Amino acid sequence: MRILTLFILVFQCFTIWSQDSVLVTRNFSFENGIYLSFESLKNNQPDYSWDTLTSTYFTNPTTLLAEVKELRFKENENLLPLKDVYAVSIKGVPYINSGLISDANMGKFYGLKIRGVLGYYSFEETEIEKVKIQAYNPLNGQPFRTGYVEKKRTNKIEKILSWKNGKVVDYNQKNLIEFVQDDIPLLNSIKDLEDWEIEEKLFKCLLIYNDRHTVYVPKRSL
Repeated sequence: MRILTLFILVFQCFTIWSQDSVLVTRNFSFENGIYLSFESLKNNQPDYSWDTLTSTYFTNPTTLLAEVKELRFKENENLLPLKDVYAVSIKGVPYINSGLISDANMGKFYGLKIRGVLGYYSFEETEIEKVKIQAYNPLNGQPFRTGYVEKKRTNKIEKILSWKNGKVVDYNQKNLIEFVQDDIPLLNSIKDLEDWEIEEKLFKCLLIYNDRHTVYVPKRSL
């Protein structure tokens, strides 16, 4: 009888709690607006709505890149510094502030492609490197002139965002192992991945972990 009563109480508490919260799925739509901290994003509670600001931004729905030029309050035209912004949500997609500036002098924000207990986002970064070139004497095969040319190289940067503490780390096998310590079967599977398997299976492991370890945000009033 006591066990049954306890079960009913737990069930009722869960029901009440679930009515006040919403499951964060991989494509969950966050409230549109400006988030000044990770805690604000975690609670799905923007610090400012877009209606309170004038803004200049552009988004690329394919790469999930948002470039923001400036944010100003409508009531007094004061500037909201981009360095104070943790994330912006546009059409339900949360874009994390990278702290990087584009060639057009706009702040770069990258969209969370996967949302859940482990968030995932990626972006491309162009790096300019100097490549050494030499001209050779055809008679003796010895170099007689040396110079350097600039060459652009595009690197794909991948990140993991922990829903537990807001920590952002590089997406790789080592870091994913650190995040899944509470899921022993999955932990062992990730540890056993061979180098040739990582590109194909590591991302699937992240998704599996999210499916097994759900997170919720407070339900917003209509």
